[in-house]
Amino acid sequence: MKHTHFKLNLLFCHVIIPIAFGGIIYLLFRDKSLMMFRWANAIGASGFIDYVRICFASVPTNYCKWLFLSLPDGLWVYSFTSFMLIVWGLKFSRHSMFWISIGPLLALCGEIGQAFGVVRGTFDPTDLLLCLICSILPVVILITSKPRKILFK
Repeated sequence: MKHTHFKLNLLFCHVIIPIAFGGIIYLLFRDKSLMMFRWANAIGASGFIDYVRICFASVPTNYCKWLFLSLPDGLWVYSFTSFMLIVWGLKFSRHSMFWISIGPLLALCGEIGQAFGVVRGTFDPTDLLLCLICSILPVVILITSKPRKILFK
């Protein structure tokens, strides 16, 4: 029972919260041409999102641009990597390494692909740096938070 509770806490803290926070940043501060806004429209949430965007319109976004432009991508990588680590029991093996590395590889290769014009978008070194940091952080944080056997006596 404690192990299941521990996994659910990990999922909530390291997968759900970061991806939700990144999504909120997108919905409140990013351009409405993004696919996320089409999804919101499809479920009938456009009016509510427009109202909330108006409430947050006075937040200055030009001081910490990385927070509004790069952090959501980093949070996606963090969430995906955390999810795969949790699915694989916070263990590295020949099989788990492939799945755990998918998110970081997609993000890093996508950003590098933008630099060379192979992937649509604008290359940003801050995006690349945050994707790299957010690829490593879940490994460092989750592996050190592994429950010890003493907790289950």
